[in-house]
Amino acid sequence: MKRFAWWSLLNLLPLVLAAGVCAQAAIPQEAQDQAAKAVAVIQNAKQPSDYAEAVKAFDAAIRSAPDWPDVHYNLARVLTETNKPVRAIKEYRRYLELSPNAGDRGKVEETIGRLQKMKAAQRKIGMAWISFGEMPDGIYILHVFPGSPVEKGSLRRGDKITAVNGKPVGGISLADFFAILEEGLSAQTPATMRLSARGGAKLDPRDWVAFSLIRGREEVSLTVRKSAFVSRSYEIEDEEFQGEVLQSSAPVFVTFWAKWCPPCQQTTPVIEGLSQKYGDKVRFVMISVEDNRATAETLGVKGIPTMILFRDGKPVERLVGLQPAEKIEGLVRMGL
Repeated sequence: MKRFAWWSLLNLLPLVLAAGVCAQAAIPQEAQDQAAKAVAVIQNAKQPSDYAEAVKAFDAAIRSAPDWPDVHYNLARVLTETNKPVRAIKEYRRYLELSPNAGDRGKVEETIGRLQKMKAAQRKIGMAWISFGEMPDGIYILHVFPGSPVEKGSLRRGDKITAVNGKPVGGISLADFFAILEEGLSAQTPATMRLSARGGAKLDPRDWVAFSLIRGREEVSLTVRKSAFVSRSYEIEDEEFQGEVLQSSAPVFVTFWAKWCPPCQQTTPVIEGLSQKYGDKVRFVMISVEDNRATAETLGVKGIPTMILFRDGKPVERLVGLQPAEKIEGLVRMGL
């Protein structure tokens, strides 16, 4: 199974996979079958969220053939396109470990560098309540958490973003997309001028982001304040838990959640408010149980939302399910 160009999947993957299987006869059949399943999922994918099944299949292939370099590379590509930079970096590095003489080493190392910059930009902005996916024709919004500032800015799940600040985003990487977001507008637009007139004060265009998007069959233009994306809480992956939580010198309030969870959606505004109130004393991180099962299983998370306060790397107390705001704040204050 050789590495693929993401935008040429539909025509090339069946032949590429077959060639790779012949070349690597020592690979267990189970691993080959799971890799083939992942390829089939990608071929039929209509949106980035469909790739979750491909990730599961590639994971299964790796369990059967942990030293198969190309399956690590292909998993890294899927993770890159679906905004999982930390794990993507880990898989790219594993590929390079298993392929010390890889001809594409320089290109892969360059990709790792871009992912590191993207993660830094996401952390700087916050980005706890929205997720994006990369497709050849634009950037798609995979999820917007109900009740979050981003939702109030009128962005919706399923929106296909075609341009940001007047710059087309079809075919660009998520790293470049986040860089454009962080820049803000370079000059006033009719929308910011109207907002300025309405508020009676001149607005700094760098504080705003202009989106051109397709919602269903309708073309939509939105101008959103950049602060809508900024949060004192932020998303982490399994691979970050050790450094971000267990090794943190500050108390850490960890929320395990899922996109489909109504109590999580009701808890969102409470967590956001508390992160603004206590964010300089307590670190607030979010972990999706859909994408980060290892940490949830290790900590015995049975229901969501589960909120756990960590101090000196150890869990102090936890709350499970929908809770009154004052009870959640009481848990946060245990870290002070």
